[in-house]
Amino acid sequence: MKVSADSSCYSAVYHLSEDARSSLAKQAAAMVLLKYFANTPGLVMEEARRTIDGGGWGGLGGVCAFDEMHAADIAERCERLKGSDVTMDLKCSMEWRGYDRVFVDVVIPSEHEVEDPEGMASIE
Repeated sequence: MKVSADSSCYSAVYHLSEDARSSLAKQAAAMVLLKYFANTPGLVMEEARRTIDGGGWGGLGGVCAFDEMHAADIAERCERLKGSDVTMDLKCSMEWRGYDRVFVDVVIPSEHEVEDPEGMASIE
């Protein structure tokens, strides 16, 4: 997926704050989340909404719309982590649940992406 205003998922970017919109990584995250939502089965979304209505997902503040605003909200909360931080965070958060493995999606920059020291990505 390419971060482009021509993309059908770019609508999520318009719901990012001005600060988040300046981050290519957050733009990409919002678009990927919206694409993920588009491919999420309706029964899964219904169950998530039902669980929220019952107070099960209090941490989300009652928002589970699976739309552009929801994707942008999650993308804005994303933080860039270093590899060692990720390993330790995952180990600590999953260990108490008895998980000894976790599968994650990794976003690897293309050969045309360059990163500056602040972690902001730009395309050549």
